[in-house]
Amino acid sequence: MLISVTVFAAILALSSATRFKECGSANGKVKSVTVTPCSEFPCILHRGTTASVAIEFVSNVNSKTLTGSVHGILGGFPIPFPIPQTDGCQSGVACPITAGSSHIYKASIPVHKLYPSVKVIVKWELQGDNGENIACINLPVEIMD
Repeated sequence: MLISVTVFAAILALSSATRFKECGSANGKVKSVTVTPCSEFPCILHRGTTASVAIEFVSNVNSKTLTGSVHGILGGFPIPFPIPQTDGCQSGVACPITAGSSHIYKASIPVHKLYPSVKVIVKWELQGDNGENIACINLPVEIMD
């Protein structure tokens, strides 16, 4: 549970036109990522705040659904982190998605005070009907007081 909390906090640490690494968007292309607040890298996330992420992407496939999935990469191991809203169609994306269409996925996550101080890579995936990645990003994050 502590690791899940750490991953969740790390996910929230992101802002402004954020530097990210694409990690397997085989069925789409990530155009930009904005995390608020984030002014340096790794993104600094302060406990007791809320972070917001916006992922602009273009889909290469048709999909009736879009599902968000988040993992924290700690020591090379992906640790799943539950996010408040996994349905991307409820997170700013108009579904169904058509090939060639551009979308902006948005999420806000509270950074709880009980999260430990840690540096982590946050892997955020947006998946279509068959679990294929339409968008996948890795973001460097550090959780602090």
